[in-house]
Amino acid sequence: MNLSNLENGIPFTVSTAAEGGSDWSDLAELSNGRTVHVWHDGGDKDGSAAGIFARILDSNFQRVGDEFRVNTLTTDFQTKARVVAIEDGNFLITWSGGDGTLQGQIYTQQGVKVNGQFEIAPSFVGEADLFVVEGKFWVLRAQNNQDAGVLAIYEADGTEVANDIKLSSNLGAELRIAELSNGNYVVVSYDAKDSDDPDI
Repeated sequence: MNLSNLENGIPFTVSTAAEGGSDWSDLAELSNGRTVHVWHDGGDKDGSAAGIFARILDSNFQRVGDEFRVNTLTTDFQTKARVVAIEDGNFLITWSGGDGTLQGQIYTQQGVKVNGQFEIAPSFVGEADLFVVEGKFWVLRAQNNQDAGVLAIYEADGTEVANDIKLSSNLGAELRIAELSNGNYVVVSYDAKDSDDPDI
């Protein structure tokens, strides 16, 4: 990745939204220094209230092709986009669907869809946290109908390995996962039930 192009500190625009807010953005590194950027666009570009869009940039932060719509289903608000990529492999985008579900879509490094949009969870709290372990996608979410933080695991092509691994006994929000040096993992969240004095 050629960071010298950013030394002048001048920002550049990834999306082409003419109106509406482009937020809930995220990015992941692809091969050859390229990056994929995702965001929620509120400008009615998907034909409904808001959609999930993405674009690939090259190592010089130049646009590669057009931005593309991620969500196939367009009812109501699609928001809280996240993305993660397997090294030299596919990338996964997740978001909150208009019906309150957690949705996912996998792409090749070239931005070609792998199979179709799929549901990860029927309902959840906050956005998902994404991680790659040994070539598999890990998706951590706060599952409000199970009162728990739940981990789902998918193969690179979207084949489900597991979708019911509970990592907490109390419902948390804004869950995050990170790998430790000893090969273990740590998960953090805050107590969403205690609105007066939430704990981490």
